[in-house]
Amino acid sequence: MIFSSTLVFSGSARAEPGVEFSGGAGFGVLAAGITPGRFAISPSASLGLRGERGFFVARDTISFLGANGGRFGFNNETTVGGGLS
Repeated sequence: MIFSSTLVFSGSARAEPGVEFSGGAGFGVLAAGITPGRFAISPSASLGLRGERGFFVARDTISFLGANGGRFGFNNETTVGGGLS
């Protein structure tokens, strides 16, 4: 409902063309099921492109599990989005 009302009451948005890069890292314990938790390091990066009539964004995160010993594994997640105004 809030999303719908935002679309109804907002005017046409315009943005100056541009490029944005960002990145970060997460540190923590991943626990799944009954197995003991494993330390994880998760660096991420994203790219955003704005044009006069639309935008594009891509984000990639990879999690390295077992970074402090034990069984090692990894998980990669990529998200892509875009829109037109």
